[in-house]
Amino acid sequence: MNPFLLTATLSATNLVAVLPFDERVDRAKHVEESVVGKAYVQSMWSRIGADSATAMHTCFKQGSRPDTSAFVLVANILPDHTLAQPEVRPDTPMTACYVERFAHAPFPAPPEIFGDLGIPIVIEMNIRP
Repeated sequence: MNPFLLTATLSATNLVAVLPFDERVDRAKHVEESVVGKAYVQSMWSRIGADSATAMHTCFKQGSRPDTSAFVLVANILPDHTLAQPEVRPDTPMTACYVERFAHAPFPAPPEIFGDLGIPIVIEMNIRP
């Protein structure tokens, strides 16, 4: 592999991990507004909707007092169908529980145009007691 290309790839990978949370959210929202992004998100939710609901019911048990009223999760879905660099705000025990369980969902592979970095996603949840 070309040393320059390897360096550029590693730098891009590290860039995603070091971008501030708000910039990652904005980037994911921008992607999700594109034609390719909309199609991916629709496909993703059809495959993982039940997993997300199970994670919510497990981590935000009915009858318990939620430790937040809303949260935002940003991450990348990699070509191997895994969740990478998940970050959640606010980071509470219940939101961390959701991320841990959500990470095991059967994500569809992202479109190839996103390369090895995968597609950025953002999930905004409101908690109803």
